Amino acid sequence: MLPGLAVFLALRLLVGHTGGLDLPAQLARAAPKLLLPETWLRLLGNAFLPVSLLPLVFWRSTLAFFRGQRYLLLYLALILVSTFFGFDNERLMAPAFIVVYLLIAVLIETHLAAPVGLRWLLAGAGFAASFQHLIGRFPLPSPWLTYALSLGAMLCVTLAALWTLRRSPHLTPATLALHVPGLNR
Repeated sequence: MLPGLAVFLALRLLVGHTGGLDLPAQLARAAPKLLLPETWLRLLGNAFLPVSLLPLVFWRSTLAFFRGQRYLLLYLALILVSTFFGFDNERLMAPAFIVVYLLIAVLIETHLAAPVGLRWLLAGAGFAASFQHLIGRFPLPSPWLTYALSLGAMLCVTLAALWTLRRSPHLTPATLALHVPGLNR
């Protein structure tokens, strides 16, 4: 990882740029955004709607997932640090999809895949959260409608997850090892 970081810093510091700021100035300009709660909501919540809260609902499985693969936490931390270099928060979190959606897939497979109705609910919530007011075949007329659909979809998924958790609150380590890669090492 160190050679990659060295190449990144060398490129940022040595290659000329046009119209932009140098690295320290860009950091100084973008860093204050991290003090705003809206920024953290966009980075950690909005980027992964409607499944943003599943890792918190199934926190035991989330911890088991990362316990077996700690390097993925480092990868997520580096992505989060990369958001200091720009302002389009959801786009800057895009590289995290590799880890986040693997975790979400493990959580769904472990906790939510058994009832067929829950699978349809997840698919429907994902579809509802995909509509936007800026782009799309049929753009929504208002940004508030985009937020309402996205938050409504997240609420449905979260309530379904809580309902499932209430029905089977504890998974055995053997059951988790079947679904969480690297756990049985």
